[in-house]
Amino acid sequence: MAKFPQPAASSHADGASAKEPKLTLTEFCIRLSANVRRPELLGAFEFSEKRAGHLKDTEKAFAQRFEAFKNKPV
Repeated sequence: MAKFPQPAASSHADGASAKEPKLTLTEFCIRLSANVRRPELLGAFEFSEKRAGHLKDTEKAFAQRFEAFKNKPV
């Protein structure tokens, strides 16, 4: 009988556990808007995430990508 490779414990490079709840991109942006008062930045981040196909992920992963996006030179 053929043996199939086991999936990795985590698909995230940062080692996030599989038990961490996943949020939708919209839900993350709504939560973020409570602290970030720049709607243009939030809209641009949401657009780029949708374009990249990141519609659902952990809050930590979204936050890391938001920080990288925010500090990215234009």
